[in-house]
Amino acid sequence: MQAEVACAACGRNFRPAFTFQTATAGSETRYFCSQACRLPALRGDRVDCSVCGKAFVPSLAAHLAESAAGRRYFCSEACRLIDVPVVAAPPP
Repeated sequence: MQAEVACAACGRNFRPAFTFQTATAGSETRYFCSQACRLPALRGDRVDCSVCGKAFVPSLAAHLAESAAGRRYFCSEACRLIDVPVVAAPPP
């Protein structure tokens, strides 16, 4: 039997019983206690910033980054730069 985990949306502790309750992106696994908690993350409604954890509604392309590692959300440019730093080109 699987141990209890915390829901990524509401924080409630539960034991996952269905595949929709687990979302894995790269090495990060998130758990959702119900469809109501899972659907906002799928629809693009309120999500949590992948850097600071703040809940927000993505409204710009810069709020989202997708890669082979999975989908990441950023509430601000500051959080995006922490996670995906700008790499300067070497001098010519």
